[in-house]
Amino acid sequence: MTPCHMEEKIPKEVFYNLTKEKQEKIIFVFKEAFEAKPFQKVNVKEIVEKAGIARGSFYQYFENLEDAYFTILNKETIDIHKLFMKMFLLKNRNLSEALIAYGHTIADILFDENTYMIYKNQYLY
Repeated sequence: MTPCHMEEKIPKEVFYNLTKEKQEKIIFVFKEAFEAKPFQKVNVKEIVEKAGIARGSFYQYFENLEDAYFTILNKETIDIHKLFMKMFLLKNRNLSEALIAYGHTIADILFDENTYMIYKNQYLY
């Protein structure tokens, strides 16, 4: 998926017509799947079975498996630009101190147990 694809609506609008509970269940299943295995080894069949939705419904909500991955990645990650601005302001606009704080914060985020496996499985395989 190219960066310009990130601007497309992921998931599709119809996903937001689901109950909050159903949306959360699907997101939970995505997170579980992408933490357990590299993207290339995850398949739609296992996701729809665990989420309790029809395969056709999956494609109503998401264009493909990449959309499912980017949905969870977007949900689990933060806006790095906003984070940097926050560090910059917290460090009284001192660029050197802000960059150091930013680096430490990014490292903490990347190695957090809630997001580490998602990144590891994407970038290591």
